[in-house]
Amino acid sequence: MLNRASGLYEAALDTRALADGTYLFTALATDLAGREVGAALWLRIDNHPPELSVLSPEDGAHMTGELEVRAEARDEFGTVLEYQLDNTGWRPTSKTLDTTAVSDGPHELAVRARDESGQTTTLRITIYTDGTSPVVSILEPMAGGVAVSGELIVIVAVGEEGGLSGVTLSLDGAAPLPMAMNRATGYYEARLSTRALSDDVAHNVSVSATSRSGLVASATREFRVDNSPPVVRVRSPGSMEQKGDVRFDVEVSDATGVSSVMIRVDGGQWREMTASRAPGRFTFIYPTTVAQNGEHTFEIRVRDALGNEGTTVQAFRVRNDDWGPYILVLVVALILVALGAMVARGRRKRKEEAEALEPEPSPPPEEPPKAFPEMAPLAPPEPSEAPQAHVVLKDKRAESEAPASEAGPRPGPSPIEEITERLEERP
Repeated sequence: MLNRASGLYEAALDTRALADGTYLFTALATDLAGREVGAALWLRIDNHPPELSVLSPEDGAHMTGELEVRAEARDEFGTVLEYQLDNTGWRPTSKTLDTTAVSDGPHELAVRARDESGQTTTLRITIYTDGTSPVVSILEPMAGGVAVSGELIVIVAVGEEGGLSGVTLSLDGAAPLPMAMNRATGYYEARLSTRALSDDVAHNVSVSATSRSGLVASATREFRVDNSPPVVRVRSPGSMEQKGDVRFDVEVSDATGVSSVMIRVDGGQWREMTASRAPGRFTFIYPTTVAQNGEHTFEIRVRDALGNEGTTVQAFRVRNDDWGPYILVLVVALILVALGAMVARGRRKRKEEAEALEPEPSPPPEEPPKAFPEMAPLAPPEPSEAPQAHVVLKDKRAESEAPASEAGPRPGPSPIEEITERLEERP
């Protein structure tokens, strides 16, 4: 069609009905004589923007270090791939971005594909940059070198603003085991049995926390295992026979300390042993009598600070001397000696009384002096007063016996007096 304004022939074609691609356009001019002249032109039809997909990073990804963007674009013609972070300027995807230069947290990542016709396709995702490693703190076991028994409980606190991809635990360098978070406390916990571990060597647990950005932080804690009860050495009683107060003396040792030492004899009541001044020595005194002569058993029950408990059982023999018959013979002999002394004293007393009642012998009469012629004869001597003295003694005896009769009847003889009288009656 002739454009009279321009004098050119023009034709309109809606390329939207055509698929994107390269087409050959041909124009033919025919004069009145029927001669034809033609011209051809190759044209590219591009009515659609590129199809774009971002391969990495994913939407919501956590990044650290260098950011590398990988994307794909499909278009009939060439495309240019670019990206920018938080409108900081477009750059080709062939170049990386150091995320340590930006703050930790969420950022907008825009990826753009531009074709040769100038049409663009842009995709926007959110990524999180994290250049700070997690902070790991082992709460249980509390201190290095602590002793544990039975089940080992490991409690870990992890600080990480960007989130964690996982927390693992390794025992003595073995394969890591996952730890679970206790929602009530916010701590990560794990429980391990120590029954298969040796008491003679040191052990350790290593905890690793990995952030979503891939940063890893670790902490290690050493511990000891004590699943054995305290060791008991009985110093006394030994194999010899015991008598009187039996002394129990034991020596107890344990790596984590002794909490209690108890003893009981013949299955009786448990009693606490007394700690002596010597370290690890404990004693107990058990009184015995003749009635307890024979074989006996005693048990020593010990417990350490971790609750490990053990019992040691041994036997001992009691032999107390029976002095009962000897004491009875001695008592009878003392009684007989006392009775004999009483009998002898009574005989001696009656003899003294009898001697006191006998009259005193009269002195021999004096010879009269010889009569001299020049002297007058002497008068005869007066009769002796001895009989009168005898009467007086009898009166005194009567006086000594009179108050007893006036005082009333005398009490009956005691058992010892009866025995004494019977012994006196014997010839």
